[in-house]
Amino acid sequence: MTDYAPLSASITKEEGRRYSVYQDSRGCWTVGDGFNIDARFGGGLDDVEIDFIREHRIAKAESLAEAYPWFGGLGDPRKMVVVDMLYNMGPLKFAGFHTTITCIAQGNWEGAAAGMIASAWASEVGRRATRLARIMETGVWEP
Repeated sequence: MTDYAPLSASITKEEGRRYSVYQDSRGCWTVGDGFNIDARFGGGLDDVEIDFIREHRIAKAESLAEAYPWFGGLGDPRKMVVVDMLYNMGPLKFAGFHTTITCIAQGNWEGAAAGMIASAWASEVGRRATRLARIMETGVWEP
């Protein structure tokens, strides 16, 4: 089997590494080590790449959730709600849900759900927030 490590290092050296989307010299939307994600230039992601990124980001969100002392005591459906929120909005915005977080820590599921619904985030994501709030309140997962 061919060892592609030297090629990989060379590509990173030549392309550079960018941690957010940028336009290359042709105006092509690109990310990482020169990954063309611009459909106008034949780029994009395939299902394997999308699944990998999503699963990696879920794992990162779970790691952030584990910093909350109450997280480990939640049932799986409520854990998934917290991880989904962290995945969707990131740790800084999630940390701003003071009432919801306090309610979760106290096991006040109705209050936690109400705090979720009363947020600007809920108006941004609509049905997603409604479903997640219902799961938080009931403790029963809904696909």
